[in-house]
Amino acid sequence: MQTRLELYQKVTPLARLGIWERKLQTGEVFWNEVIRDIYEVSEDFNPVYEITLSFYQDQRQLTEMIDRVIRTAGPETGNFLIRTAKGNYKWVKIRVNACHDQGQCTSTFGTLEDVTDEVNTLRQLDNIIKSTRVGTWEWNIETGFMTCNKRAADILGYDHEAIQGEMLQNWQRLLHPRDMDVFNAQLQICFNREKKYFAAECRMRHDSGKWLWIEIRGKVVQWNGNTPVYMLGTFANIHERKILEEEREQTLGIIREQNNRLMNFAHIVSHNLRSHTGNIQMLLEVLDFEKDEAEKEKLLGMLHTNATNLQETLSHLNDTIKISDTGARYVKIINPHSEIRKVTTVLSQSIHSSGAEINIDADPELNINYDPAYFESILLNLISNAIKYRDRSRQLRIRIRCRASGGSYLLEVEDNGLGIDLEKNGHKLFGMYKTFHGNEDARGIGLFLVKNQIDAMGGSIHIDSTPGQGTRFKIHII
Repeated sequence: MQTRLELYQKVTPLARLGIWERKLQTGEVFWNEVIRDIYEVSEDFNPVYEITLSFYQDQRQLTEMIDRVIRTAGPETGNFLIRTAKGNYKWVKIRVNACHDQGQCTSTFGTLEDVTDEVNTLRQLDNIIKSTRVGTWEWNIETGFMTCNKRAADILGYDHEAIQGEMLQNWQRLLHPRDMDVFNAQLQICFNREKKYFAAECRMRHDSGKWLWIEIRGKVVQWNGNTPVYMLGTFANIHERKILEEEREQTLGIIREQNNRLMNFAHIVSHNLRSHTGNIQMLLEVLDFEKDEAEKEKLLGMLHTNATNLQETLSHLNDTIKISDTGARYVKIINPHSEIRKVTTVLSQSIHSSGAEINIDADPELNINYDPAYFESILLNLISNAIKYRDRSRQLRIRIRCRASGGSYLLEVEDNGLGIDLEKNGHKLFGMYKTFHGNEDARGIGLFLVKNQIDAMGGSIHIDSTPGQGTRFKIHII
């Protein structure tokens, strides 16, 4: 027994654990050296109960705890702030128990521990939590029992006492249905130990009925083998941040749309207007060599028509730029038959010099809503491509159709030219700067521009092509 006592007296200083005892009948008090160090008293200090109490800043709470232990014989523990004999402040954890003999308490005893660092750390953490305005939660995974602090309840607008201790299933009912899968998936990743921490951004229902964006974070702090047992975490209100992110994404979407329109405009100017100016230049060259006055008049009429078409194209482009400033599409009623005729007039010299046969199949009474600059650009590119990539061993035939198809419209441009190997090049058909036939004047812009403009108008384009037989483009117009 003596050996055990000696061992205990040797070990407790190593653990920095003070032990004490007070005899109630004699008032005698016993301390070990650790307690003297904690209270910062001299070696010859005579421990007296009343003097010891004077170290404590909340003497009433301490005496009440000791009195309860004496009455009930049940041990209690408490944290108290003390002012030592040297005037230093410390936090101590005191454990109190009592010995009874024939129903009478004969002594109290217990331990004393300096927990200043631990309390300060907790206080710092508490200050951090308060300053960052996050809520905290604890979850017993085995029982499903979940508790939170008052801040977590305040974030969601609920009374703290009303939801304290609610089961996890009740908390999950506050999650937005669309975010439930994200929440469960991230939780499972954490439980599988694929990540140390759980993190999810979810919408949760506020007591007012509105949805708030909440960032939920947590970590499993206790495991039973590979089974999670206990989890701690935080709630943070990120609703304002998410709203700003959504507004930013909308703004970026508008910017992207404006950039696409600007790119379309730039390509139309650089790519399509060449058709107008090229045709005018060829007419002027022919006019210089023409001697017949009747033919000259005819050529001048064609020049006038081309100049008018060019002016109309520029007007449409100007309208497109104006309407783009508002972020909307420029749409007006156009007549496909007239537009097709206008484009074939613009390309008349190219059509004539290539010996192409043009077949137009469009109801003159059919009208559609579309961006006229885009419609012209699409036709110019597809028809000029058909001329550029014709099979020179046979006459080029181009068929242009436009008809109603269900609740939408279908524009088709078909030729009997060289065709495209879709198995080899289909995946890059509408890419920028992609060419397939090795022509020196090919720039790889036309089909990219066509696809971009059709997408911008909400339509779609499909291609059927066989090398050596020809190509057919089918454009669905909504």
